[in-house]
Amino acid sequence: MTPTEQAEAHINAMRNTALQWSSVQWRESMGVPATVPADAQTLLRLCDEAIKAIRHGDEGAMLCAMKATAHAAELNRWCAINSALVQQQKSNVPRSSGGKATATARKEKAGTMCEQIAQMHSSLSSKEDRERVGIIASRLCVDVTTVRRHLKKAGIR
Repeated sequence: MTPTEQAEAHINAMRNTALQWSSVQWRESMGVPATVPADAQTLLRLCDEAIKAIRHGDEGAMLCAMKATAHAAELNRWCAINSALVQQQKSNVPRSSGGKATATARKEKAGTMCEQIAQMHSSLSSKEDRERVGIIASRLCVDVTTVRRHLKKAGIR
């Protein structure tokens, strides 16, 4: 492969990347700056100029190729900076958010356990109250006081 063919292949690769970026509708969730599609259009134009100059054997072909490469590097730099900023924003989420999610999950689990204990309590109506609590605790592998607390919460006891 001659140096001219190598340069053309390199610029074609940049052009394909620019073509992909320019056709994308920008969304904040993409994790790239909003200017990327417009910058990709500029890069696309520069790549087309460079390829045209290379094919015509123009002496300014290398200058066009250098402009396109510099613009591609600038575009990559902005994407990298934006990516770093997004990562930094994600890392700044307070640690308490994990605790809040856990608290919500535990409350949901407690609600279902309360319903389950109340259902078991009513199904064991032939047994004495103290026996029922012990049976439920052993079946659910929880403490007797936990069963009593849930029964009280459900208004059964």
